[in-house]
Amino acid sequence: MYHLKPLWPEDRPHLAVGEVADWFTTYVYLPKLRDRVVFDKAVSDAVTKLDAAFGFADGYDEATGEYQGLIYAKAPPVFMPPTAVLVRAEVARDHLQRRQKPMPATVGGVSTVGGTVTGDDDTRHPEAPPASGDPVAAPRQPRRFYGSVEIELVRPIRVFEDIVNAVALQLQRTPGAKVKLTLEVEAEAPEGFAEADVGIVRDNARQLKFKAESTGFEE
Repeated sequence: MYHLKPLWPEDRPHLAVGEVADWFTTYVYLPKLRDRVVFDKAVSDAVTKLDAAFGFADGYDEATGEYQGLIYAKAPPVFMPPTAVLVRAEVARDHLQRRQKPMPATVGGVSTVGGTVTGDDDTRHPEAPPASGDPVAAPRQPRRFYGSVEIELVRPIRVFEDIVNAVALQLQRTPGAKVKLTLEVEAEAPEGFAEADVGIVRDNARQLKFKAESTGFEE
């Protein structure tokens, strides 16, 4: 997607994904794409990089000037909506930073900032304890994720890459997280597998370091 930078008009903070895809069929000096799947994969790879050149959003609200589902340096959804846009890196980072800043709350005309209450006389009071008198325990964060999914043999590599980008790499962003991927293959043949095929599969499984205790054929 490095071809995109010189074509991006300086006065436009974002571009529609569909518009960018059309560029590759319009401009003869851009590389030709086999199909839209190749383009979506290129966008996904570019957005997922830690130093991504642009962010991704599900859409842009003209009325509020806000991006919907904005992400940066994270994997976008597998199926991109027709309203999806690519957002300049600096614009995406600025929007995400502004969303993370705590907004002061107002209670009875009094502004609260950082756990204190300030009024016109600048008198500060600690936060009131819970009505029950007991401290409120912070919710415990989940420490383990597990999941399984069936992968059809129609473009399995593409699907597997999507799983790695959208799930495994996202989990790996947490400091100290250890992610383990296990691929299970199960096949059944009503008439039985041919002896030649059995030998080939066994040899290939051994070369690919399948676990011997959990790999094999049975009647």
